[in-house]
Amino acid sequence: MTIAEPGIYPDVPEAIYHADTDLAPELGHSLSASGAKTLLRNPARFQWERSNPRPSTDSMDLGSVAHHLILKRGGDLLIVDAYDWKSPANQKLRKEQRAKGVVVVHRGEFLLAVRMARAVLQHVWSIDGEIVGTLGETLFSKGEPEVSLYWIDEDTGVTCRGRIDWIHPRAIVDVKTARDASPQAFAKACADYGYRESAAHYTKGVRVLKGEELPFYLIVVESAAPHFVAVYRFTESDLAYGEERMAEALATYAACESSGEWPGYPIDVQTLEMPRWASARKEF
Repeated sequence: MTIAEPGIYPDVPEAIYHADTDLAPELGHSLSASGAKTLLRNPARFQWERSNPRPSTDSMDLGSVAHHLILKRGGDLLIVDAYDWKSPANQKLRKEQRAKGVVVVHRGEFLLAVRMARAVLQHVWSIDGEIVGTLGETLFSKGEPEVSLYWIDEDTGVTCRGRIDWIHPRAIVDVKTARDASPQAFAKACADYGYRESAAHYTKGVRVLKGEELPFYLIVVESAAPHFVAVYRFTESDLAYGEERMAEALATYAACESSGEWPGYPIDVQTLEMPRWASARKEF
């Protein structure tokens, strides 16, 4: 399929979305939230990863299967009839299939993903102290999974893209798996992995294309039993921070596309500055 114009597309295959090669010439390449975060760290790496996508990992595949079961949609999935990866033949099969973009898990991993998905769908949640119901009966009962958005940034003219896990008529939903879903641990993960930037990006895409300001919810499920679930939202200041970072990424992207230059790290010797926590001293 070809993306001919900005819009909301519910049926873009995952491989086509990530490849970013099926856009009309007037749209050119598009910038995703994940690409923007790489660009902010190192434009040269962003340019390299365009044609050298990162290989899948065990944790990524487990998360993909959990998403598949929660959202009832996903890419190609292969469940290997085993409960570990000790067999050389299965290791070879996994490597070959991953190279084709197939998500590969053994039966043990699949059963783990089933339990994670069940925990999410059966989780009872509330807003400001008022019980809403289970996530399966409320957020995931209406809407569409894995919707792809394409829009033009009015400040830079850059084509943007985003792929939302679930878009409800009244909310944007992003599903995450984590070792620790506690507020303290997950807040750190949000900072480390740029989830504020992603939230701002998706929220803006919906605002531009639908003219609606929808709340953004993070559904986080722990990968270890009993698979505790938490629902989070960002503060206005954190969303504003995400918007500022995305604006910086778009400006950098536009400049690099225009010049054809994608700089890496500075060539001059730099002096490292340690984070505050690394310099802290315990008092006895």
